This record gives sequence, C-alpha cells and structure tokens, in this order.
Amino acid sequence: KQQKQTEMTSFRMLCRELSLCNLTTVATFQKIGISKVRHSTNPCLVRNFGCLGGGGDKRSSTRSRIDQHWIEQLRSPPNIITSMRIISAPFLSYLIVTQQYEVAVQGLMIAGVSDAFDGYLARNFKMKTVLGSYLDPLADKVLVNSLAVSLCYDEIFPIPVVVLWFLRDLSFVLASYLHVRANTKSGEWVVDPATTPLKVSPSTIGKANTVLQFCTLSVALIQPIYNIDPAVLEVICWTSGGITILSTISYAMNNAFLKSGNSK
Repeated sequence: KQQKQTEMTSFRMLCRELSLCNLTTVATFQKIGISKVRHSTNPCLVRNFGCLGGGGDKRSSTRSRIDQHWIEQLRSPPNIITSMRIISAPFLSYLIVTQQYEVAVQGLMIAGVSDAFDGYLARNFKMKTVLGSYLDPLADKVLVNSLAVSLCYDEIFPIPVVVLWFLRDLSFVLASYLHVRANTKSGEWVVDPATTPLKVSPSTIGKANTVLQFCTLSVALIQPIYNIDPAVLEVICWTSGGITILSTISYAMNNAFLKSGNSK
C-alpha cells in the first residue's frame, strides 16, 4: 500500500508538471495498479500512461528494430559498394582541389564501374533491397555534386551547371521524402527500410542523365591534363544541363516510385 501511495505521488507530480492532471485517470491508476496499466489494452489508459512517461520500452524496441533493419540491408554487398562510393566523394574532391587530376580520374572511373557493378549484383543475384533503391541514387547525387563543386572551385566547371545539378538533386530528395512520408502509415518511421511502403524506381532518362553527368565530369577532369579546348567542355556541360532539365520534367510528370513490397 505504501509503495502504491509513493507511485501515485510521483504520477501526480508528473501530471502537474505536464498540465495533464486528470483525477479520473489518477484514480484509475490507483485502483488497478501501475503494472496493469503498462500492459492494458484500454487506449485511454495507454495514451495517458504514455503521456506520463510510460511506454519507454516500446519506443526503445521500435528504435532497436529500425537499427536492425538498417544493419541487415546495409550488409548487402551492393549496398556496401554503394556506401563506399559515398565515402569516396570527399577524397576525390580533395584530389581535385589539390590538382591531382590523374588520380582523380582513376578514382572517378572506379566509382563509375562500381555504380554499374552494384546494380548488376542486385539484379542478377537477388540482392535488391528497399534501402538500396534509395541509397544508390543518393550516392550518385553526393558524388556528382561534390566533384562538380570541386571542379567549379578550380574554375574548370561552369557555375550555372553546378547550380542546376545541385538544385535539381536537392528538390528531388526533398520531394521524395515528403512523398514517402505522406504514404507512410501513422506511427511508422519513414526511414525504416522494412516498413516504408515505397521504393525508388529511376526512369530511363534519369539513368541517362546520371551517365552523362559522369561523362561530363570525366571530360572536365582530363581537360587540364590534355589541354582540351574549353569550348568542347562547355558544349558537353550544357548538353548535360539540358538532359538534367528533361529528367526533372520526367520525374515531375511520372511516378518515380513503386510499391516496396513491405507488408506494413
């Protein structure tokens, strides 16, 4: 009895602090006991108990489940390769700003091959994951924009094209997040690859745009090595910019997502 009184005192203090003091709820706690409230199926009791600080175990369990899903899908070989491409971005940028263009070209070629290789593994060896459908295009955007900014810093790449690429990718990421969040069930985490209802499905023109961006970056990197006419690079850059605009329109007019296959 004394223990219950102590618990009730604690609950009253919490209720007062949160301006949620409800005599009916407090009386119910006192009547059936705190341990029973924790496992109650009564939505009113569960809601009040949650407001008073209970339910911590459930939140911890949800976070643990999400972490487990992330780890499981990140261990997929294609996703490991994709993650390495993201990690390589700052190193390649450093090579560019320090004018080590020969090494940077080799790194970019490896990154381009890895982009094709992780897709091949996922398609042909049943290694596709929902996380991978988001991670792969994100890796391309991080790498492309990092190198473009670095080349712009070295006054090799035109500023308008860099701005165009960046704004297009930023708007795509934000729109994707808002769209997925709008289609995610209440109480589910948007970033949980095991419950998110949608996965990214890149269009043909979107894939062509990415390939052209890598080609444009490659020409920009070898331009100072082989003294390529800047006019040639400028034509390629603006061609890539035009395809970027077309791909943006394509994504705006067509659904860039498919059902993920998650049951929740």
